[in-house]
Amino acid sequence: MDAHHEAYQVLEAKASYNASALLRHGYARLTEGWVRKVGKRMGSKMRLLRLRGSVLSSRKDVDAKPSWELTVLDCVVEAGPKPSQLFVRMADRDLEFFATNESDRQRWVKAFREASTQRLEDFYKVGAQIGKGAFAQVFLCQSRDALEDETYVVKRIEKSASSNKHASLQISRELAIARSIRHPSIVTVIDIFESASEIMIIMEYAEFGDLFQILVERGAFTEAVAAECFASLFSALSYLHEKSIVHRDIKPANFLAARPESHRKRSSDRPDRKSEDFQAKLTDFGLSNVLTGASDEMMTTPVGTPYFLSPEMIIGRRYGVEVDLWAMGVSLFFFLSGQLPFAGANRTETYAKIAKAELSFGDPRWDLISSEAKGLISGLLEKDPALRYTVQDALSHEWLCDTGPRTKVDISSNLESGKYLSFDQRSGSKGKSKARAGPAVASSAHSAHGKANLEILQDVLDRWVLDAVQRLRSLEANDTDYGRDGQPDQPHKEP
Repeated sequence: MDAHHEAYQVLEAKASYNASALLRHGYARLTEGWVRKVGKRMGSKMRLLRLRGSVLSSRKDVDAKPSWELTVLDCVVEAGPKPSQLFVRMADRDLEFFATNESDRQRWVKAFREASTQRLEDFYKVGAQIGKGAFAQVFLCQSRDALEDETYVVKRIEKSASSNKHASLQISRELAIARSIRHPSIVTVIDIFESASEIMIIMEYAEFGDLFQILVERGAFTEAVAAECFASLFSALSYLHEKSIVHRDIKPANFLAARPESHRKRSSDRPDRKSEDFQAKLTDFGLSNVLTGASDEMMTTPVGTPYFLSPEMIIGRRYGVEVDLWAMGVSLFFFLSGQLPFAGANRTETYAKIAKAELSFGDPRWDLISSEAKGLISGLLEKDPALRYTVQDALSHEWLCDTGPRTKVDISSNLESGKYLSFDQRSGSKGKSKARAGPAVASSAHSAHGKANLEILQDVLDRWVLDAVQRLRSLEANDTDYGRDGQPDQPHKEP
């Protein structure tokens, strides 16, 4: 079994124990196992069947590509008269299998019967498109349940995007993680459906969209408001880290604002963007991963958005949950000042500044900010991950617990300077990154759910970041500030 499949199995084990209870209708759980397949010409042969959602595939080996893949929607499954015999009857073909034993046959019968009825359109009415990426489209949708009138969004991901091995694992990670998490400060996945051509993820609709956008619109921004938002976000991060999940793409563009559960109204009511209460929520698990155990407590592949990468990522060292705390520090710095702490004129200069991690609060706009806020940021932007604040350090910090909530000085002018800043550069282009007018002026619907994670394929991003890492290392020979041990590290590639 290769590392890709092993990692996916770990994710499935962590996610599947309560997946059917968490999802409302869809059943995107993986069911797999060896069966004896009966052929018309070649006799019987052992095959690995995988049933995910309503899609069945057959492989000759664990690491092999599927020999075939088809949907089992509307199929009829029957236990045959012979021991462990199983028939799957579809409109255009019949399949005959022999499970390993009677218990395994019953497991397959149950899985096929549940998968045969999992059609998105049977449960949801799909409405207007609100976002689009290279491999995904995002629509509003509503439940067909007459007793429910709440709006959701559905992200429809084209499966053609997963022909790349990295992208396929990335989809599997996102699905497994999404099914396993429930937290009030994380955008909730309601359902997952899968057909032969696409994966459909039903998610909570964050009505207010981009958190930074709504704060700019409202004005009168204070540290008290920032502390309330970041308390929610750190709480979400604590929950993820307790489950050994590393987000790996923490940034303001992935902070959304939604109505609190207690304030949910009917879908026909438009949110009051000027005064209605909202809750900060974390979203986008397309680059997330799970620490698989004591023997593999670190990751190696540098992924994420350049300005938010940590020093250990930049210089090619192994990393863990600490990278999320670094990115939270960069994000808090941005929210309070409208600036990024280590932005350079180009990628290489940005990476060099991150690797040095020389933090400064010298800009005059920091004169408005409390020393406690600066202290929290300094602890989060500690170069050495072993000394960096943990999520519990952040949650118990005096700025979140005391000073921040009491500080009412208007710092909205700092936000204004940040709304035109382009920092979302998750691109593999060798040239300039496509300009993006900051999270504040992006469409809130697109910002909320229109980022197709597969738009940024992992292998492209790896080459881009590692190219800059190599250039940085060429500069390190005469610069001891990078904390090197005299021997240049070799770039690691995550399996």
